[in-house]
Amino acid sequence: MNKLSGRSEKQFQLILIILLSISSFLFICYVYWFGQTRYFTIDEYQYGCMTHLVSQGKLPYVDFYEHHPPFSHFLHSLILKLNNGNFQEKALLLRKISFSYLVLLSVSLFFYFYHVTKRYSYASLGTIVPLSVGFGLLSSIDYRTDCFGAVFLTISILCIDANRQLKRRSLAALSGILFGIAIFMSQKFVYYGGIALIILFINNLNVRYLRKEHSPCHLPYPKTLIIGFVSVVGIMLILCACFGLLPKMIQLTFFDAIKHEQVYPAIHFSAYLHNYLDQTKISTLVLIFLAVYFLIDQRDLLWSVVCFSTIISVFLIKAQYPYNFVFPCFILGICSLRGMYCLSQKLSLYKNIAVSSIFCLGMLFVIYNQVIFTTGKSNNTHQLKLLDKLEKISSDNDRFIDNAGGAMFLEPATYFFQNGLAQMEIYKKYFSEQIISDYRNSGARFMIYDARQNNLPKHVREYLKNHYLHMDGDLYVYGLKLETNPKETSNCEFEVINPGEYYFFDNMDIHVAASQNNADANKLATPILEIPDRCQTEKIYAEYRELAFPSELTVELMSALKYGIPEWLKIPPLRA
Repeated sequence: MNKLSGRSEKQFQLILIILLSISSFLFICYVYWFGQTRYFTIDEYQYGCMTHLVSQGKLPYVDFYEHHPPFSHFLHSLILKLNNGNFQEKALLLRKISFSYLVLLSVSLFFYFYHVTKRYSYASLGTIVPLSVGFGLLSSIDYRTDCFGAVFLTISILCIDANRQLKRRSLAALSGILFGIAIFMSQKFVYYGGIALIILFINNLNVRYLRKEHSPCHLPYPKTLIIGFVSVVGIMLILCACFGLLPKMIQLTFFDAIKHEQVYPAIHFSAYLHNYLDQTKISTLVLIFLAVYFLIDQRDLLWSVVCFSTIISVFLIKAQYPYNFVFPCFILGICSLRGMYCLSQKLSLYKNIAVSSIFCLGMLFVIYNQVIFTTGKSNNTHQLKLLDKLEKISSDNDRFIDNAGGAMFLEPATYFFQNGLAQMEIYKKYFSEQIISDYRNSGARFMIYDARQNNLPKHVREYLKNHYLHMDGDLYVYGLKLETNPKETSNCEFEVINPGEYYFFDNMDIHVAASQNNADANKLATPILEIPDRCQTEKIYAEYRELAFPSELTVELMSALKYGIPEWLKIPPLRA
C-alpha cells in the first residue's frame, strides 16, 4: 500500500512539473509575442536611434546628445551592425534583444529558486512569477537601458543571496560586476542598489568589529564584491577616456542629469496605477500579501533592505512612469514566491502532495490575471508601416527631423534630437535661437510629427509648418505651397536646403521653371523641377493652363523621392 501511495505521489509530482513547465514555456512565448507587437515608446525611438548612430561610427555626447551611460549603445550596436535587415526587421531586432535579457533573468531565477527550495515546482514558478507582474511586464520588454539595468541588478541580488550559503568568492565578484554593469546601463541604479548595499556593508562592519558572533553575515566577501564593482567602473571609464568621451560623459550623465531630474515635470504613479488595479486587484493583493508574509516570517535583513531601498528609490524619482517599476515588480514577484514557499512550509502542505500541487497551480491563476492586463493595450503595426514607407522613399544619407528619433535608422537633423521637456528647459537658448539654423543646414528632406513638436517654441513650429508638407500619416516631406489664382502665374521664393529634383505634386497641366527668365512656354513641359545647386533661396515660376477649377488652388512642390512617387502618394493635393 505504501509503495503504491509513493508511486502515485511521484506520478502526481511529475504531472505537476510538466504542467508548470508547459506554463513557463507558454509564458515565455507570450512575452516574445508581446515584445514583437507592442507599440514602440518615444524613449525606445531615442535608444534605438542612438544605438544605430553608434553602429555607424558616431559617438554619444560628441555627435549626439545623451544623458545616460553609453554601455548599452556600444554593446548592442555590434548586434545592429551585423544585421542587414530592413527598417522593420531592425526595429523588431531591438525588441528581441530586450527579450533575451528577460530570458537570462528567467534562467537565473530557475537556478536561484531551486537552490532555495530544492523543488522543481517552485523553480518552474520562479521563471515566470517575477516577470509576470503586469505593471512591470508592460515595460520590461521595451528596448531601454532602465530595463536592462533592472535585469542585471536583480541577478546581482540573487547572487548575493545565494552566496550566503555557497560562500564563493567568484559569486561575490560576479555580484559586484553585475551591479557595475547595471549602473552603466542607467545611473538611477546607483540608488536602487546603492542604498541597499551601503546598509548591508554597515551591517557587516557591525557584525565584524563588534564581534556579534551569532549574527548572520548578509554580504559574504564584501571586499571581493567591491573589487568586482570597481573593476567594471574602471574599465568603462578607461574605454570612455580612450574614445575622448569622459569629460562630456561626466558633464551630461552627472551634472546635467541632476538638472534634468530637477526640471522634469513630476508624474506620480497614482495617475495611472488605478487602471492596473481595476483589472488585477485580487491577484495584486495576493502577491503583496505573500511578499509581506515572507518579510515578516523570515525577518531576512537582505530582502528587507532591498525592499526598503526599492521603495525609497521609487519616491526619489519625479517622473514615475511604468518603466521605473520594472525592477520593483521583479522584487515583488521574487518576495511573493518566497512567501508562498514559506507559507506552504508553515502549513506543512508538503506532506500532502495533492494539496501542495493545488497550492502551486493556484499561483498560475494569479499569473494569468497579471498577464491578461497587458493584452490588447496597443500594437506597433502603424509604426512599422511608417518605417517601411520611410525606408522606401529615403536614401542612406538622408537626414530627418523628429523629436524622438522616430526614423530610428536614419541620421537625425540635429545634435539635440530627443526634444523632451527637460532638454528644452535646460537648453532653452539653443531651442529658441539655433535649432532652425541646424534644421536648415542639415538638408533634412523628411519630418516625422509627434506630440513633442507642440512643445517647441512658436517660431520653430511655424518654420516646420511652412517648410514641410504632409505626405502620409505622421510623415512629412520638405516642400512649398503655391497659393495662386488659375488666371494668374505664380512667382515666389523657395528656400533650397537640398539640391536635386523637386516634384510638383499634382495631376494637372502645370508648367514650371527655376526662374522667370526660362519660362518659355515651349520649354515648360515637365512636372519635375531640377535645382542643381544648394542656395539660400530660389525663385520658382509656375504657369497654370487649362485648369478645371475656377477658384484658388494650392499646388505642392515636394522633394523628389528615392524611387519616384509611390502609388499610395498619387492623390490630388488640390483644394478648392
